[in-house]
Amino acid sequence: MPQLDIATFPSQIFWLVICFAILCFAMVAFLVPRLSRTMAARAQELEDLRQKTDQLMIEANHLNQLNANHLQAAKAEIHANVNHVIAGLTKLKDEKIHTFEAKLQQHTNEIQDKLAQNKQEILTASQDMIDHLVQDMYKNLTGQPLKAEQLATTKTYKKKGS
Repeated sequence: MPQLDIATFPSQIFWLVICFAILCFAMVAFLVPRLSRTMAARAQELEDLRQKTDQLMIEANHLNQLNANHLQAAKAEIHANVNHVIAGLTKLKDEKIHTFEAKLQQHTNEIQDKLAQNKQEILTASQDMIDHLVQDMYKNLTGQPLKAEQLATTKTYKKKGS
């Protein structure tokens, strides 16, 4: 077997060392710096992204706080507006109730006046009927007409008796 021939060992070792040295030099000179730069660039980019993330988180928290403050202010303004509207509606309701009560009182007074007037008309009409009935009854009983002064004394007696 030619691989195991001792005479070829020195040349194989020489070329092994030369190739190994060239490969090591190529790795140290070209590959390792490129990998180092790439890893450093990636590390720097990750650090920048982490800083931007932290900054964005701070801004997000700040904006969240601003939104919360605006929300609280809006809620307070809405509550104030609602209270103002409720107060206005309450005042309007009270005015409407007062107006209604005044109209109701006026209407009640008008109805009472009409009732009093109707009562007076009925009393007058009934008094005339009573007078006429008394005269008819007196005429039927006695056969003589009732005189006006006798009718007046009957009315006076009736008023004193009630």
